[in-house]
Amino acid sequence: MRAHAMKGLRLPAPVCWMLCLLAGAALLLASPSPASAVGRATFNDMVVQKCPQKGACPWKLSCGVEGKPEAEMFAGAKAKTKYTVNINKGLDIQTFPADVRCTAWLDTGWIGTTWEKLNTTTINVPAGGEYTLDINSSAQGSVTVRLSVDSLEISALPPPPAAPAAKAPKGKKGAAPAPPAAPQVTQVLAVFSPEPEGRAVVIGMEWNDFKKRVDDLAARGLQLTELSTFDQGGKPYWNGIFRSSQQPVLMLANQDGDTFLKNWKTATGSRKRLVNLAVYPSGGKILFTGLFRDLEGKHSFWVGQNRKELAAKVKELKDSQGLQLIDVTTYKPSSTLLYAGAFRYEESPNDYWQALDRAAFDKKWQEARGKQMQLIDLETYKDGNQRLFDAIVHGGTPGEPVIGVDLNAFVARWHDMVAKGLRPIDLKVYRD
Repeated sequence: MRAHAMKGLRLPAPVCWMLCLLAGAALLLASPSPASAVGRATFNDMVVQKCPQKGACPWKLSCGVEGKPEAEMFAGAKAKTKYTVNINKGLDIQTFPADVRCTAWLDTGWIGTTWEKLNTTTINVPAGGEYTLDINSSAQGSVTVRLSVDSLEISALPPPPAAPAAKAPKGKKGAAPAPPAAPQVTQVLAVFSPEPEGRAVVIGMEWNDFKKRVDDLAARGLQLTELSTFDQGGKPYWNGIFRSSQQPVLMLANQDGDTFLKNWKTATGSRKRLVNLAVYPSGGKILFTGLFRDLEGKHSFWVGQNRKELAAKVKELKDSQGLQLIDVTTYKPSSTLLYAGAFRYEESPNDYWQALDRAAFDKKWQEARGKQMQLIDLETYKDGNQRLFDAIVHGGTPGEPVIGVDLNAFVARWHDMVAKGLRPIDLKVYRD
């Protein structure tokens, strides 16, 4: 069952493509170099595929990144065929694509320890995601190392427009004008959640570069799971979060409202369901980009409601059909703030918090953390001169939001979070 409402929207040609998976492709990324890149490879465990000895074999493993000397992950761990050795150690990465290399040894000594090298395997990692290294020796056995990689790439952004010079006070001829207002600072909002799988994050790409990155990563088995835009100098810039997935994603991109609704109906006529939405100004129009996944089930999509109308619709759909709001965004086609929201049937209820200032959000979030609630979507926007926040939460292990930090501070926070096993699931960029 579906319902929709579109208000105050007009229409360009659709831009639609499938992000197809080409498993095992050896494509090297050729997108523009980021202004900065950081990453971390977390070596999760080693699975013994073949132990040539009776009983358990003593193993040793060392790994390195970017051509640096290998660091010992463990030595002397005993494991039989099909047994797993836990590792949970990480190495920092400074640029992508990056080479990750591991060497495995087997203790073949009868008296004392004699480490005999199985082999060394190197893989090229284009960005964050899930990867494996198979290390084989026809004589000494074989193992598989499983790792999660996280990457953060930030493209060079043009500076924000200069603040206009203030006029001299009225009635005071010759008075020195007031100094110009401080320029706005690019800030980041992100939600980090305890996720076992590595993520790739890109920030601040122009559309052509972003589309190329999406296609290139999809060819390596990394699917776009979250996107957002922000305006800089009258032009939209794009952010994305990617993860390893065998499930293809459909993206309907850069479409006006009527075109997007038409293609939404076509896509959702089968198994596709809208899971992430961006609405943004471009070239004097309001455009839509959405991500769709194979999910089936009841769903709904509402656009063009004001604050009260959306709050009423959220309650109505939850009470009457069990549809939960899973993604929300705001936009301003004129002076009026409007909302767009995607809904899906879910047995576990979501809570929707609307129009909270920062202090109110922080208070509500701390209370929710104590009740084992998890943030799944966090929006921020200006209503007049006030910055407000909307959030969607549900039951789960609490993560941690990062709000209102500049790009340099975000890099540091990202690194700290990833080291703790927290990965970004939602990200927005804005200026204040």
